[in-house]
Amino acid sequence: MLDLDIKKPGRFQRPGHRVTGDRTQSSPRAGWEIVHVALDDHSRVAFADIQPDESRRSACRALLSPLRYYRSFGIAFRRVLTDNGG
Repeated sequence: MLDLDIKKPGRFQRPGHRVTGDRTQSSPRAGWEIVHVALDDHSRVAFADIQPDESRRSACRALLSPLRYYRSFGIAFRRVLTDNGG
């Protein structure tokens, strides 16, 4: 079984006001990274892929990429488990 999940770590280029105490500066391009994580339940081998968003197209790429990766090890899946809806 293949487990799929999405993580959203924060993205910034320099420390924010909680570290510096200076609220006048901002970090350009601050936001979130969308990391799609796949985990093979049997071998516990993980695969992660950064996608630009959470759209259907990105989700499909995030499913096909780990399937190709695991296939290179001879691993095939019959089921996929995710808690992120359709």
